[in-house]
Amino acid sequence: MTTKEAILAQIYAAFGQGTGQVRVSRASMQALHDHYAPLITQELIDTWEDSGTHALERLRSVGRAAAGRMAQSGRTVMEPLDVTESATLVSAQSPTPLC
Repeated sequence: MTTKEAILAQIYAAFGQGTGQVRVSRASMQALHDHYAPLITQELIDTWEDSGTHALERLRSVGRAAAGRMAQSGRTVMEPLDVTESATLVSAQSPTPLC
């Protein structure tokens, strides 16, 4: 049975796959949580088996974009703004309910 916590765990893992080996601050992970947790509705939970694969690929894209923003600015640690700006960028291009 899929739960909100299980989906959040998958979101964190996919985001981390996208960021690769860059350092992600605790505040950045909180920003990721704060952005996506409210979007996990019962409807999303019920359809996760079908929509999750696409959503997780988008989360990998968010991680890659956030890592790119961080690197472009010359920083060595990801900041919350990297996460939120990247999530907004990816969601503008995404047809999935979560992203």
